[in-house]
Amino acid sequence: METQIRNVNDIPVPTCANEVLLRKITDNGNNTTLKLSSSKLTDQDMEFVAYTLKTNTVVTKLHLNDNKIGDVGTEYLADGLQMNRTLQELYLHQNRIGIVGAQHIGKALETNRTLTHLDIYTNQIGPIGAEHLAEALKVNTSLTIIDLGGNQIGDNGAQKLAEMLRTNQVG
Repeated sequence: METQIRNVNDIPVPTCANEVLLRKITDNGNNTTLKLSSSKLTDQDMEFVAYTLKTNTVVTKLHLNDNKIGDVGTEYLADGLQMNRTLQELYLHQNRIGIVGAQHIGKALETNRTLTHLDIYTNQIGPIGAEHLAEALKVNTSLTIIDLGGNQIGDNGAQKLAEMLRTNQVG
């Protein structure tokens, strides 16, 4: 029997060629934690995960660490995060997220008001990616934990984040 996802809120359902991903999402039911870590997920898989973020009102924790998510996949995720109103914790460590991916996440953080915890360590965002995140965090008032370790942010990236901490007023 083929697993099916129904269209919600007039948002078109993207094609999901990854049967394992489709099954994990549909089998998650009303669980508040969705664990997709170490699932060999790719950028294209993130289009379906983003759809889930746009339509799901249950999941508060999403584990996507140790996959193959790069800048394109992060763009899909950011799109989903901008519409999501329930996700509180997002785990993206040990992926392939670079400067452009950090920029997409930053854009999502400018409008998302529910995410409080972001793990993005051991990616490749560098100092420019850290700067994109710092700019977004100047206006974001919900994120209280962000882990950027292992991203080679350097002194410039650390300085931009420190400047953000002086201006950010969380909750």
